[in-house]
Amino acid sequence: MSRKKLLGILVVLTLIISFSALVYRNVVFSKELKQHSDKLFSEIERENARIAELYSNFASMNGDVNEVRKKLYLPEKVYNLQEKKQVVSTTGEKENKDLPFFLAADRLRSFNLHLGNIKQLKEFTESKGFISVMRNYALTTSKEDDKGFNLKRKGAIYYSLEITQDNPLQVTLSSVKDKTGRTFSLNTNAASAVDTYLKNTISSIDSYYTHRKTAALSYASIFRNKDFLSFLTNFNLHTRITSSGINSNQTTDVLTEDGRKVVTFGFEPETVSFFVGKEKFTDYTLFFRRLMDTLQSADKRTTALIKIDTAKNRIKKIAQDAVFKEYLKNRGLKLSENERQDSDYYYFDFLNKQNKRQGSLGVQKHIGSIYLFDPEDVVIASLKSLQYSSAPSRKTAFIIPDTIGSFTARNPSEDSETLILIGSHEKNADTIILANLNKSKNRILLFSIPRDLYYKNRKINDYYRTYGGGKFSEIVSDITGLKIAGYIGIDMYAFIDVINILGGIDVDLKSDLTDPTYKVRDSGIWTTLHYSKGFHHFNGIEALRIARSRHTSSDFGRSDRQQLILQGVKDTLNSLNLTDMNKVYSIFKTIDEYLDTNLSPMEMISLFLTYRNAELEKKDGLSTFNVLYNTYSNIYALKDKSKQYDSGFYRGAWILLPKDNNWNVIKWYINKILKE
Repeated sequence: MSRKKLLGILVVLTLIISFSALVYRNVVFSKELKQHSDKLFSEIERENARIAELYSNFASMNGDVNEVRKKLYLPEKVYNLQEKKQVVSTTGEKENKDLPFFLAADRLRSFNLHLGNIKQLKEFTESKGFISVMRNYALTTSKEDDKGFNLKRKGAIYYSLEITQDNPLQVTLSSVKDKTGRTFSLNTNAASAVDTYLKNTISSIDSYYTHRKTAALSYASIFRNKDFLSFLTNFNLHTRITSSGINSNQTTDVLTEDGRKVVTFGFEPETVSFFVGKEKFTDYTLFFRRLMDTLQSADKRTTALIKIDTAKNRIKKIAQDAVFKEYLKNRGLKLSENERQDSDYYYFDFLNKQNKRQGSLGVQKHIGSIYLFDPEDVVIASLKSLQYSSAPSRKTAFIIPDTIGSFTARNPSEDSETLILIGSHEKNADTIILANLNKSKNRILLFSIPRDLYYKNRKINDYYRTYGGGKFSEIVSDITGLKIAGYIGIDMYAFIDVINILGGIDVDLKSDLTDPTYKVRDSGIWTTLHYSKGFHHFNGIEALRIARSRHTSSDFGRSDRQQLILQGVKDTLNSLNLTDMNKVYSIFKTIDEYLDTNLSPMEMISLFLTYRNAELEKKDGLSTFNVLYNTYSNIYALKDKSKQYDSGFYRGAWILLPKDNNWNVIKWYINKILKE
């Protein structure tokens, strides 16, 4: 082959490779652009939802204001919630502002027509034929409303005679039992039609009212029944009856002495039925039997007693919990299930190995709240107040220089680069780890950043959720003073799958891990998360548990465990060989589905091959043990800090900030440990 031809082939190959790389980069860029657009759209939608809620609340307030204005005989006030838009017609049409006048004429016509019909119906009820029919059945007529008349016997409504159509005029005669009735015109045969309908129905209505009266008397007898009254007395119960009239539903609540509803029962006259709760009965005997059975089985304790018993049972249950027993045992304690009491509290004692009381949990007898007591039964704190983890003190032995210079984004050394590793769940960055890769030292240094770090009025993990990895990398670079070469985000579901594909990982826990706030279910049984000190072989779910558990002896202990998991994954990956290619393929397939990164596949493969045998060195991440302090977002925003002690003050979210609010402290610390 000639030299000239070979040169031409090389040029063509170079162009093809360059073009392929350009196309790939364009695809990656388009994908990232779409992701950012989607996230921006979501953010706008959230803001629109908030604005819509504000409009809704304002509209509701507007209605309330106008109700008050009506009571004060003031005119209604209209608040415009939207901008007025001038609509320009393209068809030569416009809104007819004279429309109400036309509608007024139609309304007047229909009103007068109905008024004339009512007059005609009244004349019919005063006619000799109609009056004669009424006398035959001992019925009287009374005006109901603008629709028509009621027909009564001995004060009870038997029928209604109403106008159901104005043009042409149609009237309907219906009984209290038959809502459809008989419809007819007011002609010469109208009185005969009324007579026929009454003849066919009046006896059944007599029976209906007799049955209804008997049922009402039976219902009233409950409140004289000795068994019922004795039951109420024995359990300190009382009744509350609500009824708006003899023909209306009658409802009775059985209440405890403090007003807690135990059972609701009643009588519906219209359907001649009784009810207990949502269950209905037409037979009084069955109804009363169910009422007494329901009362017998119902919880008749007062609200306070329920709270007290619930609190006592909580203590007894936790005292039997195997994990909690082990937790106490490591602290030389056990919790007694035997209660003692005084005039105010029920006590459950914490005992040492010599069965000497070290303190106790006490249940307040009046409100059921749980308190922690010292050995002399003096209150230390309420159990509710202990739900907030006490953060480490700002006063630590860590020494920060008095003067710290400024830092610009750079690499610690020429032969190193820094990546961000992000563990996410539903786009929220739960785990943030800086990985500094040093080629000359064949070392990967891992350094954790807490997600609760509060930067420019929001937690830093919120930047990842809202703006994606690119903007998040810029934020992390600003905070740390490091030049970020790229980011790799992986969802927790991929995290589980990858570890399971690997067959699990080995992790050496340096201390017991017990998290009282983390409930786990194994073999169908719920228990408290607990793993003892030492070596463990974790599957994907178990590894995720120890990675996400936060409430340990140290608020930042989970950062150390996350780094242990990365070490376990790395060691297991390095142990793979050619016979494990199916595992490798499955891992890459899983990662591809859940991965969020700005690195190309070739760049990631290159990094893996370069650093697969590198030493993984774990460093202390940012914490309150070095350069951070903790507070709450609303307290941090307060100018007058004394207001945080006001009744009802909401402290806001738990956040972390650099000591003395000097962000250069973080840059100084990271620079310091990377140079060690």
